[in-house]
Amino acid sequence: IRRLKQAGADFVLSPLQMGGLSLAASISRPSVAHFLEIAHPRAGSAVDLEEVRVLQGARLIGRSLASIESEFQKLRIVAMMRGEHTDLVPDTSLNIQAGDYLVVIGERASLVQLATSASRSVALPGN
Repeated sequence: IRRLKQAGADFVLSPLQMGGLSLAASISRPSVAHFLEIAHPRAGSAVDLEEVRVLQGARLIGRSLASIESEFQKLRIVAMMRGEHTDLVPDTSLNIQAGDYLVVIGERASLVQLATSASRSVALPGN
């Protein structure tokens, strides 16, 4: 890991370290470990944890997190990344800007709808 960081890697994952942390969490905090297992993406899963990038011109821009959560049923925004700043459990009054990343948990259908809204442009009159 040290050599990868020296070579310029911003972030390094160690499978052994991740496995050890996961095992320790399942012993010390079994309900948290169970939640993380449910949120881990896998085929056929009804619930997923995803990252959604808001593109320039997307119809989500300017909307509050609360309004987004109320429009897309069975979906919660658990983190928002803007530039170098990550806001865990963000204030729902925050408004979306182009380039924001949303970390969202919810039903797969709602996540797909949100991702579409984050990339689709607003239709301008006359276009």
